[in-house]
Amino acid sequence: MYVSFFSAKGQSVSCLYIANDDRTDYMWTANDATCDSAFVHMLDFYLRQIDSTRSNPADFQARFNCDGSNWLRAYQKCRSPAQFNRLMAAIKSGYISNPLNRW
Repeated sequence: MYVSFFSAKGQSVSCLYIANDDRTDYMWTANDATCDSAFVHMLDFYLRQIDSTRSNPADFQARFNCDGSNWLRAYQKCRSPAQFNRLMAAIKSGYISNPLNRW
């Protein structure tokens, strides 16, 4: 999405927001075990991205949005309590967001 607006000083400011969507729809292209594995591995990837960009200025830090609460369920089921707590800390800090819908 491309957004253009004017700053308080009347200068034109443009922002480009990039958001990935790999269309990992639950049970659409694979069975539940395959989907859960994809969710868990994507969360692991983005947790590493968040850690590696945490010292960058805020505009250059990684963020990720899950598609639904089943991502959290899969992560809790497949990872250790310490790993799940790391995910919860990322959610609490705002680096990962998660809607309350099931899918």
